[in-house]
Formats: sequence, structure tokens, C-alpha cells
Amino acid sequence: MELEEIFNEYILKSEQLIITKRSMNDIAQNEIKNLNQKKEKEQDITGNKNSTHSMDFFFIQDVKSGETTRYKNIRSTVDEKIKQIVLQKNKQYQWILSESFEIFREFLIKSYAYLGYKDKNIWPLKDYGSIILSEIENKDYSFFLEQTKTKRDVPESILNIFRNTFPEYKKLETCNKLDVNLNLEINLIEHFRHIIVHCGGKTDEKHKLIEKIIKKSGLWNNGKYDSKHYDFISSFFRLKESNDIILLEIESNNQDGFPNKYYDVLSDLMNSLNSVAYLIVNEIKTIVK
Repeated sequence: MELEEIFNEYILKSEQLIITKRSMNDIAQNEIKNLNQKKEKEQDITGNKNSTHSMDFFFIQDVKSGETTRYKNIRSTVDEKIKQIVLQKNKQYQWILSESFEIFREFLIKSYAYLGYKDKNIWPLKDYGSIILSEIENKDYSFFLEQTKTKRDVPESILNIFRNTFPEYKKLETCNKLDVNLNLEINLIEHFRHIIVHCGGKTDEKHKLIEKIIKKSGLWNNGKYDSKHYDFISSFFRLKESNDIILLEIESNNQDGFPNKYYDVLSDLMNSLNSVAYLIVNEIKTIVK
């Protein structure tokens, strides 16, 4: 597999996730719009600002008798339905972020395998396993890919090799024209992915989580750190009534007269992963012809 193939495969998967994210947003916005319109009509007719919009029934099947029994019904107002839609949209956004990290991790594995295949002096000896050194020259890309899949602590262990191999990558990772600490964001996304997959996208130990991300990003100095990094991570837990990771768009305080402007939280995180992937590909090209 060639480097361009690896990158194009990654970008194609990322594009599909971006399209899915946009579709989910459109569906949610349309549903909310329709509910608000219905709310206005009901208010005009009944004068009630928030009457019952729907009734949901829930059933359970008895494995002994085979009978189906209704065990609960829930009345929901329009406002409650809108809240349900928003929470479900956020849950979908969480899974998109999780998948974004997975395809990024896959990209790193394949690009690292490619780098080792093209320049066998870059890999540390332990990454080759028990193979005899004289046999390495005859190994194809698939060997390097399989060896990389067994590498521990991915993505950090791979990114450390890139930092040591490409000084420009190490510099741009934290100081760039985007004014984004890409290392911090990768670590944030990795930890969020773990919480999304294993804890339903919420944590009861927000402060410990934030400190853990800051430490792994090399921004912890004997218990001291820049408050802007803490505040940045903390902003993803912006609902006071829950400990959920919130990835929903934030309406901006635009002063330019244009309506409906938003800060797109999820897209910005996904774009950071894409920027890192693009940077890595270009750095590999500098030493692999």
C-alpha cells in the first residue's frame, strides 16, 4: 500500500463521518422546527404554552405466558420532546467522535507501518519482534503492518516516533498557524472516546479526567498548568445538570449581522485529527521518495 492510498482511505472515511454528522444535525433541526410550529398552533388554539404533545407506551413480553403487557406510559410536552431530540443528537455526536478517533488510530498504524517498510532504520529494534535482522530486507509492507498492530500504547507510542523522526512535526504539533495544541486535542479525543465507549459518554470524575489529559499532553508542571487548558477541556462539560460530554454546536455572539452562526464543536475536533494526518503524510514524504 502506498502513502497516498493510506491517506485517501482515511480521508474518505472521515468525509463519510462528516456527512453523517451534517445529516444528523439537519434531521434534529427539522424535528425541533416542526415541534415548535406545533407548539405555537396549540398555544393559539388552547392558550396553553406547553400542553401534552405525545404519549409513549412501553411493553414487555412474559417468557412464561407469552403475553405482552403494557408496563408504562409517558406523557411528553413539546419542550420535553425537544430536550430528548437534543440529548439524542449529542449521543450521536459522541459516537461520531469515537469513530473519528478509531479511523485516525488506524491511519497512524498504517502510516507507521509504511514508514518502517520504506526506511527500516527508523523503527526501534523491539518493534521488529523476534525476527532475525538479516531477514528484514525481504519483508513486505504486510509484515510491517502486522508488527505495528501489536505495538502497545497506540497512538502515543507511534506519535513519539514521529516526534523524534520529524522535528517539524513536533514543533507544529503545539505551535502552528491554527493556534491549536494538536497534541492536547488528540489526548482529549482519546480519553473522550474511552468514556463514550465504556461509560456512556459521562464521567463523575471530571476534575481527575482533565488533570489526566493535561498531564499526558505535557502541560503539567509540578501541579501547575495554564488555566486556559483546564477551561478548554472543562467546556465540554457545560451542562450543570449532567456530567455528559457535550459536543453540540454553540451559538456564537456574532456582531457582524449574519444570523445563525455557530461554533461547531465536533467538526473542530474532527478537523484537528485531519490536520495531524495531513501533517504526518507530508512529513513522511520529506524522507521517503
